[in-house]
Amino acid sequence: MLRAEFFETIRQKLDKIDKTTLQSLMSDIFEDFDIMRTALNSMTEGILVTDNDRKVYFANKMAIKNLHIKTASISNEPLENVVGDKNVINTIEQALQNEEKLTELELRTENDEYISLSVHPLVKKSAIIGSIIISQDITLDKENEKKLQRAENLAAVSTISAGIAHEIKNPLSAISIHVQLLQDQVKACKCENSDDMKYCLNVVNDEITRLSDIVNNFLFAVRPITPTLMPVKFNDFLDKFVRFITPEVKEKNILLVKSYSDLPEVLLDEKIFKQAVLNLTENSIAAVKNADNPTIELEAYTRDDYVIFNVIDNGIGIPDDYKSKIFNPYFTTKSNGTGLGLAILYKIIKEHNGEVTFTSQPGQTVFTISLPITFRQSNLLGE
Repeated sequence: MLRAEFFETIRQKLDKIDKTTLQSLMSDIFEDFDIMRTALNSMTEGILVTDNDRKVYFANKMAIKNLHIKTASISNEPLENVVGDKNVINTIEQALQNEEKLTELELRTENDEYISLSVHPLVKKSAIIGSIIISQDITLDKENEKKLQRAENLAAVSTISAGIAHEIKNPLSAISIHVQLLQDQVKACKCENSDDMKYCLNVVNDEITRLSDIVNNFLFAVRPITPTLMPVKFNDFLDKFVRFITPEVKEKNILLVKSYSDLPEVLLDEKIFKQAVLNLTENSIAAVKNADNPTIELEAYTRDDYVIFNVIDNGIGIPDDYKSKIFNPYFTTKSNGTGLGLAILYKIIKEHNGEVTFTSQPGQTVFTISLPITFRQSNLLGE
């Protein structure tokens, strides 16, 4: 590869070089330039270079992706006409205007992606001749941070919650037994206030049952799950679940749509996985309460080696401020909620070697569960 000092020597002696030597030198220069361009386009970081007038001199492939560059011909174009994301261009423009040096600033784009952004001066012979803008897609890193945070949140409360729940469950059982004994005695009693006493005891019994359910949910959330995974045709599981949930959605005048047909086997613990799907569906039922033509759709299909299962509703949607928190234990927007439903869902799906994601806007929320097709079926498909 030709060195910079060599170019300076050639420049000084340009008028003395014969045509053949010049052609050979130009060929070497073009080859070196092509190697440099290939090297820059092979980098995982985005590199964009501008002059002092903020006109683009060069951008590699990763810069085009990270900065959402929207025009095919970018050379000598103003920076603001090239970068397609407002959050990104505003940050860059402000740094350049204030002559600030940015180093690995984490920035959220308009497409809900995350990039790390650095802005450095481009220096030649001790003079600033432009700027170098370095960008890196850190969306996956941020997602992994969130997953780690969720795991840490679960671990942090596990020991305390399990101990408290266990201590509450024992006296609750004793109270429940004695309330039942009192109910039996009241039934046999012919006293004047027996009806009032029956009503009060029924209320107490209902509240004991509600508390017991809360404690069981706490224990389910914090104790390790050991699912018994068996091959199950996913459409058979969904058919059973639809039969189970239909009476409730009919009673609440909700349209339940089935969008699936024949699906391959996945490894499920049907009892545990049913709890996960029920948690999602109950959330959707609550979300469509005030919707016009309330609808919940259960959609499933295959993609690559996975079964993709979507629970879709046309409810109020999840506010942006809540989206990063909904899988956190004890986060709830319901007055009588425990905040464990989606935390339990997340835990169950991970124990099934799956993933759960969601998208939400007013009028449509989609929770997506991805489950691997069983090894036996994946081999058959690959033969």
